[in-house]
Amino acid sequence: MRSFIAIDLPGRIKGEIEKIQNLLKNQGLNCRWKRRDNFHLTLKFLGEITNEQAELIKKELVLPVGDFSPFTLSITGLGAFPNTKNVRILWLGLEGELEVLNSLQSRLEKSLEELGFPREKRKEFTPHITIGQDFKTPFNWNKSNLDKFKFNFLVQVKEIVLMRSEQLNGKRVYTPEAVFPLSTK
Repeated sequence: MRSFIAIDLPGRIKGEIEKIQNLLKNQGLNCRWKRRDNFHLTLKFLGEITNEQAELIKKELVLPVGDFSPFTLSITGLGAFPNTKNVRILWLGLEGELEVLNSLQSRLEKSLEELGFPREKRKEFTPHITIGQDFKTPFNWNKSNLDKFKFNFLVQVKEIVLMRSEQLNGKRVYTPEAVFPLSTK
C-alpha cells in the first residue's frame, strides 16, 4: 500500500484552506487542486509498503512519537516549489513551534531509517501544505502576488497519522491506518 506519515488537519482548518483555494481558483490558476479531505502536512513519504511493514511501523513509532508533547503551528502565507518564477506546486507555509516540528520530523526520519526506510534525499525538511500542483500552463507569480494572501490559522498538533493513499473512483483518497498520539505528560 502507498503510505506516508502526516499531521492531519481538523475539518475547520480544512474549510479555511478551501476558502483560500477558491480565491486562487478565481485568479484563473489552472492546475490540479488538492481535495479538501486531502489537506495535510507530510512528515515522511514512505511509498509502497507491505502489510508487514505497516504493522512494524504501528508498533515501533509509538515510543518516539510519545516523547513529544502537543505543540502549536500557524498556517500562514503562500509559497511555491521550485520557486515563484516556475511554479509547479503551490503550498501554504507554516510558522509557530517549528523547532518542535523539525525535531519530531527528524526523530521520525531516524526511527524509520532504523526500520529500513531510507532517509529523504532533500537537504532539509520544508514543512508545507500542498493545495495545488501540476499546473497546466506555465505559472509565474511574483512574490507580491503571493504576499496578498495573508492569513493565520492555528493548529494544535496532538497526534501524527500513518496514512494509506489510494486511487478510488478516479480520486486520490487518504485513509488513516494508525494514529500516534503525542504525550500528554
